[in-house]
Amino acid sequence: MFGIGSGVGCGVIEAHLDLPDAYVHDLVDLAAGLVPALTPVNSPELDGRLSGAIDVKGPVVGPDGEARLSFSSASLWGQGFDGGEARLTLHGKEPRLQVERLVLRHGAGEVEVAGRFGPAWQLEMDAAARDLTLGDLDFVRGARLDGPLQLEARLRGVAQHPKLDVRSSFNGGRAGSAELGDGKLTLRLDGRELRWQADVGTQRLEGRAVLEGDLPYSTSLAVRFPDLSGYFQSFIPDAEVQGGSLSADVSLTARR
Repeated sequence: MFGIGSGVGCGVIEAHLDLPDAYVHDLVDLAAGLVPALTPVNSPELDGRLSGAIDVKGPVVGPDGEARLSFSSASLWGQGFDGGEARLTLHGKEPRLQVERLVLRHGAGEVEVAGRFGPAWQLEMDAAARDLTLGDLDFVRGARLDGPLQLEARLRGVAQHPKLDVRSSFNGGRAGSAELGDGKLTLRLDGRELRWQADVGTQRLEGRAVLEGDLPYSTSLAVRFPDLSGYFQSFIPDAEVQGGSLSADVSLTARR
């Protein structure tokens, strides 16, 4: 159902749109088209295949709307998910895009996000993971990691200068047959400047970077492996070396 009427001095829209098979970027393009002030939300961090329905009603220059969606697949910051669901509301007068609930699932685990974008391009999003493991992480799949993972994230600031804080930890982690022990990671993004620090067992890693441009990058690693036997068995099972220890401090800097 789709209809357009006329109010006092402006047009009025009332529409219902079924989405039997669509993609997230199509929905984002639609939101930006209805409310141009939301254009900065059009980014590739979240994408996926979905179905659902959208209802829009109000002045053409700033309508209100609601979307109820079901994901058959999704990716968030390069991490793949099996599916999920979402309920979003659009408040055109402010304008504001409210994430009432967004849940993405990976195996038995899931990530839930809620918050808002706008008004005035403000960001207020919170995310938390439940029942995820280290083995669910795509970017370290080759390391054969395992162990329960806890993760929380907080996004604030504005679209032009986001501020992101991520805290993650795990207990009794393993890499193949090697024991990693307990670990924790903190990451902070302030605009384009990224700082992170990780403690994994007896190892500590920390670094700084920028997300774009040719500004300097630096990182430092303090590596302590008191027993390498499990790592050789996990990653180089045919190696003649069966054990040993490693201790090193590494610093890497890239300049313009």
